[in-house]
Amino acid sequence: MMNLHSIRSTAAQLEYVRALQYKLHLPDALLDNHCVSTFAKPFANLSKRECSQLLEQMVAWESLPAEFARAKGQVDLPGFGP
Repeated sequence: MMNLHSIRSTAAQLEYVRALQYKLHLPDALLDNHCVSTFAKPFANLSKRECSQLLEQMVAWESLPAEFARAKGQVDLPGFGP
């Protein structure tokens, strides 16, 4: 019997993540860091359910979240930082 956490992400899910990654200018390393901190595993190892959860998060982002922008080396405007 297969565990829901052992079913691999689908090709369609992976394509959608990659499209959102492109739209948000989110590098692979930052995506992996987010997945490790959220799911305790890199993007390539996410289950179908975890990938769905990641997609829900990414769809809700209108632009790259501030913590990712800072990790990319983009600085906050004065008065808008943490």
